[in-house]
This record gives sequence, structure tokens and C-alpha cells, in this order.
Amino acid sequence: SLITIASYLLYSNSPIQTLEPKKNSKIKGQKTENDATALPLKIYFGSQTGTAEGFAQTLGEEGTSKGFFTEVIDLEDFDEQSFKKSENVVMLMATYGEGEPTDNASKFSSWLAERAESGTTSEDGFGDLKFTVFGLGNRQYEHFNQTGKLTNQRLEEIGCSRMFEYGEGDDDGRIEEDFDVWKEKLWAEISCKNIPENKFFRTKIALPFDLIELGEGEGKCRDKVGEEFAAASTKHFWQAKF
Repeated sequence: SLITIASYLLYSNSPIQTLEPKKNSKIKGQKTENDATALPLKIYFGSQTGTAEGFAQTLGEEGTSKGFFTEVIDLEDFDEQSFKKSENVVMLMATYGEGEPTDNASKFSSWLAERAESGTTSEDGFGDLKFTVFGLGNRQYEHFNQTGKLTNQRLEEIGCSRMFEYGEGDDDGRIEEDFDVWKEKLWAEISCKNIPENKFFRTKIALPFDLIELGEGEGKCRDKVGEEFAAASTKHFWQAKF
């Protein structure tokens, strides 16, 4: 029938949807009035098989739901100046082969090693950057999680501040469970610490009563509280119309 043919053409011309996470993608939630106070959280990943990238996307989505402005970034697109301007950073670092960084994290790892070896000064601008690292590895290899451990160590050496403890997962065991336990502790830690002081004071409250200005000599409370009690009390009594 014509309806069947039309349906087939519509379906066959539709783009194929892929579940592969997009590189350098920003996880965006719906815009709200609190977006101006949402704290930025950059999530970098070094991934060879896609596990670290998947973990990064999970953190990005959960961070948005918890009030952070999250950005998931492939380390292949690492930019030093952008990294310096970061406030809160999560590094998901997989180890590839015999203790090597993944292909997409090679440039970043080389840069970080050079910075750590050369030393830092007050002009380098890493003092305000807070970080945490989760390493992904396999205990069957001699240099288990070496990339994650070195990233964690070297970020401290260049002057960054620790946001949360180092964590790691074992691909020879239950890496998803390792990650889940670590990230739940992460959210519990940084969600409490990173709440702006004015976050809960942006809503106007409509008082459910009318204030009545009293004239001279009318300040005594005549409703429910006797004049004698009102006169002796240190509290201020006001009349309210509900």
C-alpha cells in the first residue's frame, strides 16, 4: 500500500543512531535559573578500548543532575591554557600495554611529565586547579595502573590541589564496581564542599501575612497576649493579619 511504501522510505532515509560517545562533547542539561551558580567540572579521559570514555560520560551525566556544569573532554584535544583555567578536574586514565598511556593521552602525559621534571613557579598558574584521578588497568600486567598513578603524582608535583582521593579499577576483576564505589564517594565529598554560599538564597519568598504599621500608642499587643505580659516581655509583639 502507499502507506507502507511511505513508511519504508521514511525509515530507510533516517540517520543511523550510534551509542558511541562523541569526543569533546559537553553534557548539557536543561537551562535553569541556577545555571549561573553551577560549578564547572571538567572530566578528561584517556581511553584505548572505550571503558574510560564510557566512565567519563557517566560522570558527566551524573554531575549535571547534581548541579555541576560538566564538560567531558578527550585528552586528544588537550589544551594547556584551557586546562590552566579549570577549577575542578576529574582525570580518568587508562594504562595501555606495559605501563604506557593510551594513544589519545600520549600528548598530555608527555606534557605533564615535562612540567613535573622542570618544576613549577608561582607564575605557572596551577595553584587554583583542584583534581582527582581514577586509573583503569589490569593486574595481569607488571605495571598495573602506572598511567593513573603517575598522573596523580605529577599533578601534585606541578602544584595542583587535591579535590578527592586517587582511585583505581582492575579490568581483570570488577572494574565497573570499583568505579561505582569510587564515584559515589566522590559525589558525596565534592557535592558538600562545592556548594556556593548563595546557592540557597536566590528564591524570593512571599510572606503569608500583611504587616500593619501601628500608630503611636498602639504598640501594645491586644490579641491573645495580655497587656501585662506584653509590657513585661523583652520580645517585640506585632499584629499580623492572616
